[in-house]
Amino acid sequence: MLNKILKNKTAMVSILIFIVTIVAQGYNLWHYPMLLGDEGSYTARAWWIIHFGKLDLYTYWYDHYFLGWLIIGLWLKLTGGLFTFGYTIFSTRIFIILLNSVTNVILYLIGKQITKSHLLGVLGSVLFALSPLAIYYHRQVLLDNIMVFWLAFSMYFLLKCRSNLLYVFLGSISLGIAFLTKESAIFFIPGLFYLTTRKLSSSNRKYGIFIWVATTIFLFAQLPLLSMIRGEFFPSGWFGNNTEHVSIIETYAYQSQRGTEISIFDPNSDFRSKVSQWLYADKALIIAGLASFLVVTYAAKKTRKASYMVAALLYAGYAVFLIRGGVVLYFYVIPLIATSSIVIPLALSYVLKLFRIQRANEFILEIILVISIYYVSLSKEIYTYDAVTTQLNVIEYIRNSIPDNSVVAVNHWAYTDLKFHPSKGEGHKLVEWFYKIDLDPEIRDTKLSSDWKNIDYIVEDFEFTDYLANTDDSTILKQAYDNSNIVAEFGDNSTKYSKIRIRKVEQ
Repeated sequence: MLNKILKNKTAMVSILIFIVTIVAQGYNLWHYPMLLGDEGSYTARAWWIIHFGKLDLYTYWYDHYFLGWLIIGLWLKLTGGLFTFGYTIFSTRIFIILLNSVTNVILYLIGKQITKSHLLGVLGSVLFALSPLAIYYHRQVLLDNIMVFWLAFSMYFLLKCRSNLLYVFLGSISLGIAFLTKESAIFFIPGLFYLTTRKLSSSNRKYGIFIWVATTIFLFAQLPLLSMIRGEFFPSGWFGNNTEHVSIIETYAYQSQRGTEISIFDPNSDFRSKVSQWLYADKALIIAGLASFLVVTYAAKKTRKASYMVAALLYAGYAVFLIRGGVVLYFYVIPLIATSSIVIPLALSYVLKLFRIQRANEFILEIILVISIYYVSLSKEIYTYDAVTTQLNVIEYIRNSIPDNSVVAVNHWAYTDLKFHPSKGEGHKLVEWFYKIDLDPEIRDTKLSSDWKNIDYIVEDFEFTDYLANTDDSTILKQAYDNSNIVAEFGDNSTKYSKIRIRKVEQ
């Protein structure tokens, strides 16, 4: 078996890409980047679904289907629990890095097939593995990373489906799982559907398209079906149902309106600010990705080749999502990194053919080496900076200095590490995510009796400060904050992200 692998160029390159990706994206993982609320949210939800059999630790409100954190939960279960790799988010970050390493191997196989070049496939994988923008977001426990994993498999299967309808079925299942992980996968449908129609042979095209469409629709329907089964599809008051409950219609109405009050052309819009952040982190990848999209779009028009059109549709489909008008979060760049890792090698392939570049392989190899050196030199902070120790000190202070029966309002990055203890089992059983203290009636009205005096401590970080700045003065969290004093401080004042305060609410 080993001899076969050593003789197989594709297998050898795949193993090398897997190892390089793990090293590049795993080195200094325990110190950078800082732990974020979304990571804690998905880690907690993963444990709740796999350990307690509940869809969410709070009221499940259909912000996403539960499959993403179920997958993370299975990893936690298989590896021995929350604290196998230290603090809980580290245990889930390890999984995300392994997942992205597999994704990168699949991207290499895709790139190799559509460009007919091992080296161009490697180029795409180098971008995906070494870009500082990629490393930063690929380390984080985010549903987008899991979604991209399944989208990559979907494209890989569909590229192989010409004579075997099993691959059509597998491709549509992978797309469905991607959607059930994160709904933004829907914007990749045009590219993947076009790929399906072009790869199928004339003899089985109609049947293959039917399989793809039927399977995809069936899986996509699981989200609204779940809400119907739970009696939470329609809002309260519709059709005589006056019981207060969450509703998938209300959730999606709320999600669709977020950020729409500001045009994408406004300098203060989410889109403009996030693009500026992405350009600051890796200007080369963002600009090269956009330029390559234009090249492959032109190539698709000139050559009529399916590979160019598919790549253009994948990039354009997600670009439509980003510029649609509405909220754009910092990690929305994750699928764009993957699509750029496809369109850039493909665009380079077209340019090399168009201008009949001599010694093309040597030229591609030189590009790979230059990019690798450039990215490693650009990623010094990623490999050396410590952005996490301050947060870990906060967790340890609360564990050791605050009574277990205290109500502590925290950000989600600290929630699971405080709720449970690596040696005692149960930790601070009354710890609550600060956001839910105000917005979840079960927490606000039932557990805390709508009284700010029932809150004992508050952990104040930058996400808490941003939330408080946009909330009403009458909320119980704001009242508790106004009646609190600082009892401990961690970090420094170099940035708004580096200072964390623990406040005691004075009764």
